[in-house]
Amino acid sequence: IMSKRSAFLRCGILGLWMMFSMLTRQRKLATAFCTKSSGMTLQRLSSLRKFDAQQRARHSLKPLQLARTASKSSSTRRLQSLVVHGPPNFSTRKKSDRPFKLVIVESPSKCKTISKILQDYVEAENLDHDYVVTSCMGHIRNIPQQKTDKNQKIAGIDLEGGKYEPTYVILPEKEKLVADLRKLVANSQQLILATDDDREGEAMAWHLLQVLLDDEAAKSQIATDQMPPLRVRFTEITPKAITESIFQNASPSLRDNLVQAQETRRILDRLAGFTVSPILWKKIAPGLSAGR
Repeated sequence: IMSKRSAFLRCGILGLWMMFSMLTRQRKLATAFCTKSSGMTLQRLSSLRKFDAQQRARHSLKPLQLARTASKSSSTRRLQSLVVHGPPNFSTRKKSDRPFKLVIVESPSKCKTISKILQDYVEAENLDHDYVVTSCMGHIRNIPQQKTDKNQKIAGIDLEGGKYEPTYVILPEKEKLVADLRKLVANSQQLILATDDDREGEAMAWHLLQVLLDDEAAKSQIATDQMPPLRVRFTEITPKAITESIFQNASPSLRDNLVQAQETRRILDRLAGFTVSPILWKKIAPGLSAGR
């Protein structure tokens, strides 16, 4: 009887050990599969832990230290240079002999083609002015990430009185570009805004208008006889589309509904992201971001 009990006991222990081994192996295989499928390599996990430590250290800094860290990182960013295309004899270093109208597009890759189309049109129609094409390279202003006033609850957003009014600052890497644009605008006959025909493009045109024409520093440089600015829209870069948008369908005003829609999205991003994201970093996982 004792030998039978010992045999049963050994079989039971062996069975439990085999079951435990199978479960452990399945767990390892499942972990390996999940790790491989989600791309969470050991290096990625290590970088996430490092990022989490940086975020915790960043939020533990004093406001003055945080401002110094932000200014140091922004000063190391590469300044963006202006891309200009115009007639063969045009130069940004000296005043042009012929008057010109300045066309600002969103992407620098479009400048050369649009400039060639407009030069051909000037020669064909024997116009008394040229066209110079340049790029703003995306947005030139943004809501600051630091509080501009000690009473602000959300960085860059004035919530007093339910206004939700944002404060805009020129991006550090765009300061030189904006200064060069102001010089070109001051020497031009007319400003033509040709950013993309969408919500972001309309907002970029509004920011360019605010910085290049309505700003006090810009007004002092602009000639009094300069023609009012125009907003042009095209969806393809062809001679027909470009010439029709500039010479036939140009508009003297922006679409305010698109500008306000883009501004509302940015405010919601700031209200949701900057308040909820730090909670996600602490409670769930580092690197997560909350949005509208």
